[in-house]
Amino acid sequence: MKNNLWLSSTILVVSVFVSSSVHAMELRSGFGGPAGYGELSQLPNDDQSSSRLNLPFTLNFFGSNYSTFWANNNGNITFGGPIRSYTPDAFPVSGQPMIAPFWGDVDTRGTGAVYTASPDANTVVATWHNVGYYGAHTDKVNDFQLTLLNRPDTGAGNFDIEFRYRQLEWTTGDASGGSGKSGGFPNVQTR
Repeated sequence: MKNNLWLSSTILVVSVFVSSSVHAMELRSGFGGPAGYGELSQLPNDDQSSSRLNLPFTLNFFGSNYSTFWANNNGNITFGGPIRSYTPDAFPVSGQPMIAPFWGDVDTRGTGAVYTASPDANTVVATWHNVGYYGAHTDKVNDFQLTLLNRPDTGAGNFDIEFRYRQLEWTTGDASGGSGKSGGFPNVQTR
């Protein structure tokens, strides 16, 4: 497995390349809701987002404070508003503050869902559970999660980011130049 971590002043993207040597990590669960990952953040869709969701704490992301976020169907959360983009853009993404554990063309019309939970005052979890890829493909699914952990003991607004990947079987959807789950333009940033 190859992991690339790219930082800029407005976006955090982790690119994970699927290979047979990926070691699965169990996702955090037990938050209620239909699958144990919290509440459904949006109905099945292609390229949509949740409504504005409240964080249980204020976080400082590259010098700006945020108390709300959007869970976007395509594998990321944003702080300035929802984003529909399904093929990763070069940095910066129109000044859109984003954390993306897996930015790809997620399509939940066939299978899977996006859930959010705040199990306590210091934790937010977004889970993309068994999600397919565009156009409504269900033969391969990804199962991944983003956790934000408030760290007030290290300073106001400080937080940790944790990514968990239980299963990654596809990299791109059909509209990103891919075919049959791979090829095309996956969530790889080159700059």
